[in-house]
Amino acid sequence: MRQSQLMAKAYGKEEPKEGPDIQIKDIPQLKKDLNYLKNKEGFENKIYDDSKSENKYLKKGDTIENDGRIVYADGTLGGYATIGHGHKVTANDKYQIGKVYSQSELDDELIRDYFKKKKQVINSIKESNKNPDDIPEEVMSILIRNSFWGVSKSSFPMYFDSMINGLYKDAADNLKFTDPAKGEEGGYTKIFEPEEGMSGLKKRTEEVMQEILSLYD
Repeated sequence: MRQSQLMAKAYGKEEPKEGPDIQIKDIPQLKKDLNYLKNKEGFENKIYDDSKSENKYLKKGDTIENDGRIVYADGTLGGYATIGHGHKVTANDKYQIGKVYSQSELDDELIRDYFKKKKQVINSIKESNKNPDDIPEEVMSILIRNSFWGVSKSSFPMYFDSMINGLYKDAADNLKFTDPAKGEEGGYTKIFEPEEGMSGLKKRTEEVMQEILSLYD
């Protein structure tokens, strides 16, 4: 199957007719980040419940609330509606429950999500009175990728500030401990000690911590 024009542009192969403005200088890091996200997020070609590993696909009668939360036909509340490479579906999205979508459509969604997340990270850096151009490329990459699983300035403010100020040891500790000063006594964060059924989240957190510590070393 032929790649979509937007995905081809992201990999430096051709010009797209539409989509985000992808600068040539950004392509090497963009390729690495997209490959990372595609590997970590997995892929599903129809809407599913992100809190389930079995019987996770939505069916006729199920609905999606404005914030993306699933309400099943029997009235019970599910997790969040998701499709493609971890794209969170909202009631305003074009995706229909039960419909199967192409790889190229959902690859394009990943790229659009990536640039939305990048814009959010840049805005957060500016709000912290820092120049985004002064932030190392490796740090920007980590911050953008982390935002795909809910790690942002609003949810992890100490982590975000430590990252953009080059305090990488502190940043790693802030992903693990709710209060780094207290360590284990203060308890672990929800991404380091996640709820049952979310064991993959801890593994991902540990991998990111190692990546951050490599910047410190």
